Amino acid sequence: MPSNIAGRVLLNTFVNGAGPPSVWGSQLPVFVPLSSVADALSFPPWLGTATVLAGLCVLGIGSMAWMSALGPKSRMWGQRTTLMGVLLTIVGFGFATLTTLIRDVLTP
Repeated sequence: MPSNIAGRVLLNTFVNGAGPPSVWGSQLPVFVPLSSVADALSFPPWLGTATVLAGLCVLGIGSMAWMSALGPKSRMWGQRTTLMGVLLTIVGFGFATLTTLIRDVLTP
């Protein structure tokens, strides 16, 4: 049995032959408990590493654009891109802590 909400809806829809879920029908629950929302927030373990690598790539491209810019608008674009790369890298390094914090907040 899938542990996330979308997996349960797909399982009930296509395996049990219930048909496509209706938004206004009674197939989708109106009240979703917080534990199932916390179960739906399961991320693959490689996502933190991918975020770090993407942040480092954006950081490199942004710093090259910032240092080689001739006009003030291009320099501001490079600064913003560099800042986004730094933020992505920080989020990637703390990704496991961030997901644990979100799971602890959403679990009753």
